[in-house]
Amino acid sequence: MTADLLRRVEITMNDLPVRAYELAYTTGAFNKTLLNSITEFGADNQPFTSQTFSYYNDIQNSSGQYQAFFPVGWDSPDRQPAQRGGGRGRLGRPAAGVNTLSGRPSRHVGQRRAGRCPGSRRSRP
Repeated sequence: MTADLLRRVEITMNDLPVRAYELAYTTGAFNKTLLNSITEFGADNQPFTSQTFSYYNDIQNSSGQYQAFFPVGWDSPDRQPAQRGGGRGRLGRPAAGVNTLSGRPSRHVGQRRAGRCPGSRRSRP
């Protein structure tokens, strides 16, 4: 939405103009608004200096067509089923009954033993 973009900044002192800046925009890839230029005006409201900006656009070709989306061949390596006692389950998550820190089997998955902190060797007071 371009209605909410900053278009001009005016700087005054004792209600007299000191400087002003105008910002111009252009539309880039995916209809994104890009800052195109900043023009600085003097106290007389005449252009003082200007700076233009350019952006690298490797997503569109010279006719404006997007060239990023094209079919790509993809092959997934064979996955082995999770092994009890240290294997990995679906999506690389640890298999049930496996301690996530050591990868060794655990008898206390999802349980809290009375009087002990999980992973602690000493009793709680």
